[in-house]
Order: sequence, then structure tokens, then C-alpha cells
Amino acid sequence: MLSGGLRPANREDNPAVAHLLSEAFLFATDPLASADELVRPGRYVYEDAGEVVATAYAMKVGQYFGGQPVPAAAVRAVAVAGHLRGGGLGQRFMSALLAHLSAEGTAVSVLYPSVPRPYRALGYALAGELRRSVARIEQFPKGVGEVVPIEPGTPDAIACYERYAATLNGPLARPKWWWRTAALCPPGTTTYSFGVRKGDALTGYVQLRKDQARPGEPYIFDVAVLDHAALTVEAERLLAAAITAYRPLGERVSWIGPSDDPWSSWIDGPPPTVTTRQWMLRIIDVQRALTTRGYSTDGFVSFALDDPHLPANCGAWELTVSDGVGFVERVRGAPLRLTVSALAALYTGWADACSLVRAGVVAQGEAAAVSRLARLLAGSPPVLLDAF
Repeated sequence: MLSGGLRPANREDNPAVAHLLSEAFLFATDPLASADELVRPGRYVYEDAGEVVATAYAMKVGQYFGGQPVPAAAVRAVAVAGHLRGGGLGQRFMSALLAHLSAEGTAVSVLYPSVPRPYRALGYALAGELRRSVARIEQFPKGVGEVVPIEPGTPDAIACYERYAATLNGPLARPKWWWRTAALCPPGTTTYSFGVRKGDALTGYVQLRKDQARPGEPYIFDVAVLDHAALTVEAERLLAAAITAYRPLGERVSWIGPSDDPWSSWIDGPPPTVTTRQWMLRIIDVQRALTTRGYSTDGFVSFALDDPHLPANCGAWELTVSDGVGFVERVRGAPLRLTVSALAALYTGWADACSLVRAGVVAQGEAAAVSRLARLLAGSPPVLLDAF
């Protein structure tokens, strides 16, 4: 047992985990794992009086901020027994999990909330978006895409993704096993991958599948881009042009990208339809979170942090950034007080001083100090490129 009733799941927990997930969600098992993998490493359960009453999956990943991968846990499939909800069990379970992740060296935790309120109470904050765009294939710029077939998950594809993801704030630094999961390789689905090469280097790639577009018309399909990365404008243009080869039977194309995604600016006609899914971030280890990320601006700021769930984060800290590297040390006091959730929203660049003042999270008199911290943490709008 790790803390309280928390422990790693084992194979004997499979029926209980499956029951908790089916009770909480519209699926009988974890959608990114086969039944045999329900209790693979990263799956935790919580016991009460010998009964498994809660479960969650915490995937060890990295998350890019300032060009550097920060040690992170991507949390999903959190489920609590229905007859015990509302009594604080979820809070106890997640508090124990956060403490365990902190002890393991995790700096931040990211998740997509089904309901944000319980996670806000745990110190998570809304911190970014996953943006999915949809347009008609005929709107894409016409041309001949000089692309070559590739295999997804090869070393050069992984290297291309990592270089691309490091230019943004928020994308996951995917572990090698991620490339074999259902997120990128849906079971029973044929996917197609092609890329752009310059010499021996892969400078961009797309992985996609075809979905039926109209009931009763099996030849008409939509194109769903499952994964996409490009290191140059030339690669972006060639990949976009290659998608037009799916006309005339292909109707629409969907893809995930940042708010300044070039494909959106190149299409003809009406702008793409965009849907967003917000994600939340939690600072688990404030010192590790601030020293493992990158920065584009030098400076320093002091702040006092309140964190009722992880007391090691509490107290006054000073962040000094020099040549893109952050240094953090404890100090005796600081005029600026922040909750751990306010720091999370600033950390990704999702919030600024004005938005926190408007939300009543910080006082008007603290806005100048918050602005100094926000400038140090500023970067491109925070995005995730993976749904999990």
C-alpha cells in the first residue's frame, strides 16, 4: 500500500476495475487498453475496507513547455464507486495519487476533465485546449504533394514529432510505447502514413484513416488526420497538397493543431469548423516544474504558494531565469500570494494577470507582480495534440 488505500493495480483487480469504469463511463473497459491491459503499469486502485472503490490511470509522459519536456503524468479514466460518490472518497483517492506522483519525481499532471469542479478542488486549473478543425477537402490548396510512404512510430518519425512538439507549449513528449497505442493505431482500422523528406531527414508526416461519410454510400469517406507534424513551411504545404489526392470521393478532412495552424490559413472559402476540448494542469512539484521547463525571457520574481494537498509546495519561492534556465529557491517571504491552481494557469500561458484579477483569483494590487511572473512563463498558446 502506497498511501492511505492507494496501491498499484494487479491482475486480480481486473473485474473490479472493469466494473468501476463501466459504471462511470459509456464503455466497459479502458478505451486505450485491451482487457488484458486494464491493470498495466500506471493503473492505480484505492481500497476501502478491502474493497476496490476507485481507480485511475496515470501515464508517465513529458509535456513540452519552453522547448523542454517537463516530467508529467497524463491522468485519465478516473472512476469512483457510484454508491460512495459525494462523500470525499474521490478527493482522498486523488490526493493520495498526487502525493505518490510527487514522490516519484513527477512535476505536473495533465488531464481532460469530464467535470472540472472536483479537479479544481484538487489544485488543477483550466490550462489549454485541444483544437480540432474540419474543412472540405476541396478547400485545400491544389498541387502535387511530393510525399513518400512511411511507417508510423519509426525513429525518424518520432524525432520529427519531438522537434515539432518542442516548438509549442503543451504537447506531450510521447514515450515510445505511446506510438503503439490505440490513440495512434486504432484496432481494426487501416491507417495510411506519408511524409516529406529532405535528403535523409524526415521534415514532416501525416498519419490518417478514412471514415464513412454518408450512411448507405460506402464509397464516400471523410479523412481523419490522426497525427501530423511538420518542421518547415515546405513540408506543411506538401502534406496539405497531398491530402487533395483523396478527392473526389473524399469529402471532409479533420485535423488537430495549434490556433495558428497554417492549414487553417491556407484553405479557400469559409474558415474551418473548430471544436475545442479544454484540459487542466496541476503543479505537483513546484521546484521541479519551474526548473525543468525552458524560458525565452530572463528575470526574477518571488511568490508565496498555497497548496493544501501537497504541503511541500507551500511557502515562499523565488524564480530566477538566466539564459533560458530557471533556478528556484526558498525565500523568507514574498508579497505575492498564489494558489497552486493560479500558478498552473500561469505556467502554461493560459491565464495572465488581467484574467486572474477579473476572476477574483488575485487582488488588483498584486497584478504587477503577477504580470512579471506571466512574462517569464509566456509562450505560444497552450495546446495538446493528443486525446487520451
